[in-house]
Amino acid sequence: MDYERYLNETGIGRKPSPIRSQHAKLVCLEPEDDAIYLTGGLPNHSTFPAVKATFQLRDGSSIELDHKATKDALQYDATPGFKELLNWIYELQRQVHNPPTYNNNKHPGEMKCIMTNGAQHGLSLVMGNLVCKDDICLMESPAYAGAISVLNHLKPKMIPIDTDKHGIIPSELRKVLSRWNPSTIQQPGKDGPKLLYCVPTCGNPTGASLTLERKKEIYELAREYKFLIIEDDPYFYLRSKPYVPSFLSMDTDGLVLRMDSVSKVVSAGIRIGVLTGPAPLIDTFTCNIETSVQHTSGLSQQFLLALLKKWGYEGFFANADKMASFYEKRKYECLEAARNHLQDVAEWDEPAGGMFLWIKLKVKDAHPVVEKLIQEKNVFVAPGWYFTLDSKPCPYIRVAFSNTTYENMNKAFESLAQVIQKYKSENE
Repeated sequence: MDYERYLNETGIGRKPSPIRSQHAKLVCLEPEDDAIYLTGGLPNHSTFPAVKATFQLRDGSSIELDHKATKDALQYDATPGFKELLNWIYELQRQVHNPPTYNNNKHPGEMKCIMTNGAQHGLSLVMGNLVCKDDICLMESPAYAGAISVLNHLKPKMIPIDTDKHGIIPSELRKVLSRWNPSTIQQPGKDGPKLLYCVPTCGNPTGASLTLERKKEIYELAREYKFLIIEDDPYFYLRSKPYVPSFLSMDTDGLVLRMDSVSKVVSAGIRIGVLTGPAPLIDTFTCNIETSVQHTSGLSQQFLLALLKKWGYEGFFANADKMASFYEKRKYECLEAARNHLQDVAEWDEPAGGMFLWIKLKVKDAHPVVEKLIQEKNVFVAPGWYFTLDSKPCPYIRVAFSNTTYENMNKAFESLAQVIQKYKSENE
């Protein structure tokens, strides 16, 4: 596997920071190694104003960062992440996904993980080091607005792949791929697709989840045409068990870059994500972090580590189940509110889970309806064109039910129905 062929000029040019690389060796040493480190400009920890921290949890218990943990949290650390936290994450990835590339140093794409400042940071690292102008990027359609925004300034050729209530339709993907010959696609001068981007679980904006059968078919197409799968999966733990196996879990060829996030199961504000994929590509992204943000917040990492150690893996999965149940209840409340008010003016499919309902209004273009909804009713929703690859009129809207009440959903949908009826009477 030649991973350099997937990198853009920026990615190929990434080199490790010599000082950060030496510092990484330092933080892996044990105290008894008695190292004398005079290389990096580490602030003296005795000048840090905080010496310990306590976090009160919702269940009445607490976690404490002692003097050492607080000192480490407030000091520079290794770019990939705190060693103990990374080890915890590696084991989590093994338990949940167990890819063929895990702990397989004979594979050119051995699995590797780094901590990122949220999944969006991971997505930016991936696209910013892979995508060149006019590269072919296959995108599920509709697609996450944040991914479209990241790609827009890179100016690739984004090709939409149709979806339904179960995500990407493999036959539609195969139809798009039929314009290329897989036997010659890697030859110099050929312009085959570089990557496929998708949110496979409880998708954003649709709430759709790919089935195992579809994932297997899509992965085989990736193997045949040698494109990377960008598996952006922040809602993975918000779908009730059993979990549908991930693309990472079937990645025999080292073609998957996976983004995970703790935003949905712990906290969005601590800004922690995990980027997992083939070591040669992860090393490139690490070089990028070394010369930009250097590493994810130390305080956030130490808080997360203390919480995960308190929970253990069993507690982590129990919390994930609790989150999935919480948002499932919100989903059903949203669906009930929609049935109460929108059946005559809109249609929708039940999402597999997550945080969103994707609603098709019975109008040609939802954007002017959304504008009136905001202006006249002070109700905010996302117009569907945010999630499309062109600027054509789109009849869809995305509604987030994650952080509101049943009463507010009813009020919002009643207002939406009124605005739609008024708009249709004035324009049709």
